[in-house]
Amino acid sequence: MFQADGLMPWRSALDNVTAGLAFRGIPKHEADAHGEAWLKRVGLGGFGDRYPHQLSGGMRKRVSRWRRRSSSIRTSS
Repeated sequence: MFQADGLMPWRSALDNVTAGLAFRGIPKHEADAHGEAWLKRVGLGGFGDRYPHQLSGGMRKRVSRWRRRSSSIRTSS
């Protein structure tokens, strides 16, 4: 069975996680802080610099889930 995760292969895990925030105009440093915190919370701390092909299927699913949710996250700006 194939695992379609919808990640952008040219972006790192952190950049995929913060894509929704970046598309909304959130400053990169703020988006990265949210992304790093979430990656750490789901056990992916230290994997933010990895690209999708370097992650397992489950790791890609976690990154993809946050990428979808990040567009609805409220930030301080």
